[in-house]
Amino acid sequence: MGRPSNKRPVVEPIRRKCATCGKVLLVKHRKWIIPQRGSEYKVPSYNPNTKKKERKEIPGVEVLNFCSIECGGEGFQNTYTEDDFIK
Repeated sequence: MGRPSNKRPVVEPIRRKCATCGKVLLVKHRKWIIPQRGSEYKVPSYNPNTKKKERKEIPGVEVLNFCSIECGGEGFQNTYTEDDFIK
């Protein structure tokens, strides 16, 4: 029996140092910077039976933690206008 469709899993709050202001607060936003593969020919073939890696286990991955949208910068703010949507 699975989880009810209207319930989200409970995630414990994480306290980390903010990448912008430097304060240790609850993490509200995260930015993952994942490096590209070196070449299109070095991509491993897909095997559904292999164990999946977590994002943080991939070599070269950076995680930036932010305490608020203001600390996150331009990437977390909505820049759409009414003209961007089809009426």
